[in-house]
Amino acid sequence: MSVRENPTMNKKPKHLSKIPDSLVIPNKFLRGRQDYTRYQRCMTALVMLGMQQERNRLYEVDPVGKPLTKTMTSAQAREHYNNYIPSEQMEVNRYHTFDYETVLSFLGVKPTSFHKTLKRSCQAITNKVVMLEDHNGKDSFVSFVPVPFAEYKNKKLTLGVLDTAVPIFMEHSRGFSVVDLKIWTKLSSPHAIRLLELVSRDKNRTEFTMEIEEFRRLFGVDFKVYDDPQEAMQAGAKIGDYIKVRDPNEPKWNRIRIYPSIKDLRNNVLTPSFTQLLNESGGVWTATDSEGLGHELLSGRHKAGRGRPVTHIRFCLKYNSANACEQALAAQPELTAGYDGLDIDKFCKEILVQLKQNGVINAKSDVDDIKKTIYAGLQHVVEESAAIAQAKQRAMEQDAGLSSGITQEEIGVISTYKKLMALNIDNISEMSELISLDELHQLSINVSLLKDFGISLSDEFYTRLTCLALHKTGHIGDQ
Repeated sequence: MSVRENPTMNKKPKHLSKIPDSLVIPNKFLRGRQDYTRYQRCMTALVMLGMQQERNRLYEVDPVGKPLTKTMTSAQAREHYNNYIPSEQMEVNRYHTFDYETVLSFLGVKPTSFHKTLKRSCQAITNKVVMLEDHNGKDSFVSFVPVPFAEYKNKKLTLGVLDTAVPIFMEHSRGFSVVDLKIWTKLSSPHAIRLLELVSRDKNRTEFTMEIEEFRRLFGVDFKVYDDPQEAMQAGAKIGDYIKVRDPNEPKWNRIRIYPSIKDLRNNVLTPSFTQLLNESGGVWTATDSEGLGHELLSGRHKAGRGRPVTHIRFCLKYNSANACEQALAAQPELTAGYDGLDIDKFCKEILVQLKQNGVINAKSDVDDIKKTIYAGLQHVVEESAAIAQAKQRAMEQDAGLSSGITQEEIGVISTYKKLMALNIDNISEMSELISLDELHQLSINVSLLKDFGISLSDEFYTRLTCLALHKTGHIGDQ
């Protein structure tokens, strides 16, 4: 894929309008060698958020994007979205702008040191090289600076992506990692952040094994590289190239090992990164090994030690989706407006029974699964219909005829409530068209209006509301 150039920034930089609750990292970037500092990771994360927003924007209007999914099942539509790459006719905006508050929250520093830290971070990221192995087949690689442009003015940061890096940021077909930003921003160790990115690729996988040399490479702790432009130029090398020294005993050049002993690697990388992730995730990630470390060092298939050299590392981390959803729901109260006092576990069990009866989810699904699905569905309803709801509210406020008595908003909410309770929930696929996404959103955020009119809200109401929301947003339905 080729992407149109925009070297002069003739388009207005794209402003990140909303920080989502997760960061999507494409597989190619995930598999690259990265010895980033925490602040370099912060800059890269902001760029990825901007590129993800741009990808979603293009997907909505691109002829080869969402318009093709009208006749697809939910599963086919998800696969189509993951495989989407903008077509030739779409112009990709490579420049993304972030306000002061957003950048400050990502850097995690005090306002007094913000400018100094940001300046250093931008200088570092615009010179930072990423190397991707097997980029175009076996034994191939590509080395590039993904973010060569950074500008800060008027309390806004603009970051620009290398044109040839755009497909790498947008290509999801070979997999990607969905990282919880609530946890990501708590981590101070760059190795802990890298660990979170890697284990988040497949959250259903409790344990997996990796060669220790591959671990070193992915975490950027294999061999020293040139990170100073002048030093690299004097050596006839590029930034990101491995530093080599002449072997005193043989006619060859050797790379310089970082943390040459396993003890050094354990003390400086393994223990700090796994410990911080386990401590800061609030139970979202838990250790499954007997020692509670989150990992085991192996020699072949057996535990290392007693003369057996370390050859592999086994990741022993379990992702607890229920804890993750509860944290996310707590962080976004707009998703649960009107649900105060509701027993979420009891509610999820009732939803689970209803969905199984309708045959729209797997009979083996459990409460944790449905919590995750409910959160995803409610979030989608809020995000997709917020703009419509705001526009309707502005229009109503301008209508002088609604200044007294019961408002159109109240009439609309009560009307939607009556339609919802009259639906045949056993035939949700056909009935869902009777209530629009905007009506559903208005009902979910104005439940208090129903209570004001003396309407008693039962568990049946919440079950119907959530079932319909999940169905309309594609989280349940055609399998």
